Formats: sequence, structure tokens, C-alpha cells
Amino acid sequence: MRRLHVSIVFAMLGMAVRAAEYRMDGPANLNDLATTPGATLSVSIGELCTPGYTRTVRNVPAAVKKQVCEEYRVPAERCTGAYVEIDHLISLELGGSNDPANLWPQPYQPKPGAREKDRLENWLHRQVCDGVMSLVDAQQAIAEDWYSAYRRMLDAITFVGAERTSTAPVASEPAAPTDAEGAAYDFAISPEFLQRLESGHSIQPTLRLKLGDHSGVHKLSDDCELHVAGQLERGTLGWPEAVVSEPPNVCKNAPSAAGGRGDWMSLFDGVVGSTCDIRGYPRIFTEHASGASGASNPNHVFEVHPATGMTCGQTRLDFGSMLTVYPGMRAISPSTAASCIGDRKLFVRYDQRQKLYVFREEGGRCGNFAIVEVQNLLAKTIRDVGDGHSAIARVSADGQSIVTLKLYTLAPSDADKALAQGGGFRGDRVLLHGLFTYDYFAIQRTLHPRGTTGFWLQPTDWAAIRFPLAFVVFGQTQTAPWEGD
Repeated sequence: MRRLHVSIVFAMLGMAVRAAEYRMDGPANLNDLATTPGATLSVSIGELCTPGYTRTVRNVPAAVKKQVCEEYRVPAERCTGAYVEIDHLISLELGGSNDPANLWPQPYQPKPGAREKDRLENWLHRQVCDGVMSLVDAQQAIAEDWYSAYRRMLDAITFVGAERTSTAPVASEPAAPTDAEGAAYDFAISPEFLQRLESGHSIQPTLRLKLGDHSGVHKLSDDCELHVAGQLERGTLGWPEAVVSEPPNVCKNAPSAAGGRGDWMSLFDGVVGSTCDIRGYPRIFTEHASGASGASNPNHVFEVHPATGMTCGQTRLDFGSMLTVYPGMRAISPSTAASCIGDRKLFVRYDQRQKLYVFREEGGRCGNFAIVEVQNLLAKTIRDVGDGHSAIARVSADGQSIVTLKLYTLAPSDADKALAQGGGFRGDRVLLHGLFTYDYFAIQRTLHPRGTTGFWLQPTDWAAIRFPLAFVVFGQTQTAPWEGD
């Protein structure tokens, strides 16, 4: 391992350690050069450009993340993925290391922030792998002033795309990002995966995954789940490639509830490295697209969440009966949930070089689990979508604003039975606990509209996805988080 700069650790001499200070370049926060000069591994271009390389080297323990935040005087309550990314200054895909000298708590806000730097990292990686830029130049640029490198990326993209023409958006649509801003993207989906979801006629498809590491059982106040990392056995879903499966409510149920034996940890220890069929909702979301938190939770946007079934050889588990809501399950704040539904926008275009649909998200603060109150469920919109149902509802996530949101319920949950019966949820007031997802039906409507038969559109300019969000319902709850005790 080598460092691009040399720093002196005064604590070893018994002297006070200088707290790290963010530098500023215009609106962007930069790393402290003394505390975070950057550190790299000795790795070849061939290794860096091999899909899956970063999974083999990523390893930042929780204690190191805490140390990094303390160095930059980031309070513990803000040292979370809601506020900062524990960022590899020189990203792993550019040969960066896990050394603390290469780690810093990069804020998401104000923008440009951690998300924008992620886009720069992806672009630099492609430049290096395509032979356009040397690895050393890419490492030096991102270590010294990532925002200057980001602006150079936008300038380069603008120059390359200067001769392109674009169609002005329809007046009722949100304005799409410019070519320069949008050439970098947040995630990608393969056409084959979208076509498979459409032709499968089920919102609980089965994916054949090679399973990797798993987490411990999360406590109820987190999400009561367990994360299992995996990779598609053949082909790709898109980028990032990892898939995380999350069976629900394992903290409240023993494996026997799913048809298994022993304890959860031993059970999943036994399937590490196995190729298994995982069934459940194919969630697409970006809350873990960067800032990976361990081998069981790599950078990913693809999840089987909730996972409702698993078959690994003779091991067969059915998690469907465990899909419900328990008092005390966590939810994001009402303001965050309302911002997510009301402000989040999603754009798509087709990348001819990679043969992938690439997506960029804009606006809105989002998270995972949330609670919404159904004000009006449109009974005529209820549809059997294969192993579950969907409906359009008018909901409130903060007790004030009312917005339109698509709901999904999964068989055999009580919520699905209620929706199948015309929305007959219990009580006069309907509070639903579930999680946000990008709606692949909405994506399909944009790329494969009715009347195009087998032809899928391949837009060269950014196209807006209308109503991109949906809500996967776990069950009913009794308490609205926007109301006092």
C-alpha cells in the first residue's frame, strides 16, 4: 500500500492531534489533506477492470468508521448513512485502500456531495479501463480536489456531446438533467431483467443467486431483518451488480416459523457459497448504492425485499407467513417520507456502449421503511399482479400533505388479503407500514408503452419516469409518527 501524501501522527509523540477540517471548493466539501491524503493498493488495471473486484477488497469495520467521524468532529448521531458516506477518497474501483488515510465522512448535503462524487468515480473508472486516462492521473485528481475533477468531467461530457440534439420536454413533465449533468448516473438496469420482470407476471419472481456473507439478526428498532449478499448466477441485473436478500421479521420468529431448523445464524452459515433460488419482491432503490457497510451489505440497488422464500438444495424456507408489522418497528421521519413521495424524480436513458438502461435520480430525501395514512383507496384500481395485488391510493406521510402513491401487497400477508377484498383494511383509520421502492411497472410503462408490442424504447436523451415510487406494504400499524403521544 502507498500513500499519495505523508502525514505525521502527533498522538504518537504525546502531542494533541489537530482535528480534521473540511476544505471548500465553491459549494463542495473537500477532504482534509493532512488527515485524509489518500492511500492506494498495488493493483493492476486488469484487476481493477474485472467486474466484482471491489467486493474482494472492501473492508471498513464499524470502529474505523467511528474513528473517521471523530477525526472530522462529526457527532455520532450524524455519523450515519442519512447524513454522510464514509467515503474512500480514492475509490476502491480506482485502486484505493481501506486505510483510514483514505477514508473521510463525506456529506450528502449540500450538493455537490457524496452522490456526485460517486458519479465521478464511475466515470473515472471507465476512463481508466478504456485507456483514456492513466490510473495515477485519476487517483491524483480525485485525491487533491474531487470537485475540480467533477467539473472537468462535466466539461468533457459537454464537449463530446456538443453535436447531439435533444427534444424539449413536454411542458407538464419535470425538466430533465442536461447531457453534461446526466452522463453520470446513479444505477443501471439490464434490458433483459426488465423484460423478465414483465414476462414473469408475478411481483414475487425467483432469482437464482450465489449467496455470500450474511449479517446478524437486526433488532426490532432497526428493521428486524437479516441481510444476505449474493450475485446473479448468470447474466446481470445491472449496476451495481450485487443483490441483497432480506427475509422479514427474523428477530421475532425462529427458523421453525419458515420451515427451518436451529437458529438463523447457523442456518445461513450453512448456505454461504451455495446457489439458491430466492423468491420475493424485486426491490430497486438507492439507499445502499454507495457507502457499503460490510460484506453482507455491499453497494447495491437490487434487493429481494422482502424475501418470501428460499430453496438451497434440501433447505426450503417459506418466509411469507412472517410478513407483518410489529409495534416498535422503525420508520423514517414523516418529513423525509413526505419529501420522498413528493419530490423524488427519476430519469432514464439507454447507454448504447454498455447496452444498459441508466438512471439518474433527482430531489427528495428518501429512506427505507415508512408509515403512510390512506386517505382514499381507489377501489377500481385494485389489480391482481401475480402473487399479490396493487392499487392507487391518496395518502399522507406527514399528516399534512396528500399525494398519490401506488401500493403493493404480497401474498399470503394479511395486507394482501385485505386489498384483494376491495381494500377492506381493519378500522376506520388505515395506517400502513412498509418500504419505498422504485416501481418497475412505471419504468416499463415508459420504456415499453402499450402498442409497441415487443419493441422497447431506447431513449438517447433523459426521459422522465412518471410516478416512479411505489410502497410495498408489510401490514397495518396503529400509531402515526407525526402525532404526539
